[in-house]
Amino acid sequence: MHLIIYMAFVNLIAAIYNSNFTPMVLSRNGNNKYELGIVLGAIGIAGIVGSLLVTIMKEPKKRVPIIINSMLFSFLVCNTMLGIGRSYYVWTVAVFLGNSMVPFLTANVEYFMRTKVPVELQGRVFSARNTLQYFTIPLGYLIGGFSTDKVLKPFMNTPSSLQQVLSMFVGKGSGAGNALIYVLIGIIGFLGCCLFKIDKHIKLLDDIID
Repeated sequence: MHLIIYMAFVNLIAAIYNSNFTPMVLSRNGNNKYELGIVLGAIGIAGIVGSLLVTIMKEPKKRVPIIINSMLFSFLVCNTMLGIGRSYYVWTVAVFLGNSMVPFLTANVEYFMRTKVPVELQGRVFSARNTLQYFTIPLGYLIGGFSTDKVLKPFMNTPSSLQQVLSMFVGKGSGAGNALIYVLIGIIGFLGCCLFKIDKHIKLLDDIID
């Protein structure tokens, strides 16, 4: 159950990420669709590279650290780099590093679900898992769109002491609000992973006999 809650948290952050990605890139590069295509292409390549690495690597003795640390790295590095970066070079590196970690997460989570849950219960467990794990995706899109358009964009366009400090990291003008949300979800995602990292229920998954 705790692993499913963790995945729901990951999906929430990912949905906020996805809802702001294209608007953020286009608003900061002058609507250059070619640069957007390069960055999006890097996401696909990262998924392939990550999947190949998962396939050829030796079976890990401990899977929980991989599940947590892969997203801990992805949130902290990928999301914050997207927010702070001002060019498609930085964004390309950021999305490649972040998305190459996703196969490590999904492969090891699926391993636990397939081996730790009795076969006769998998149908019911998987249906419950999908309900709990994926309901945060539409919620994330709602939060991502609302918080950016109604809160962060107006805030970054209104001069204040805090706005001036934050603009040193995410810049000013068009796209600053979108960029700020990436820094925020990077920090929130990182802190959330740190909490799940010490969750004793998740830690015990590595000790359960298949």
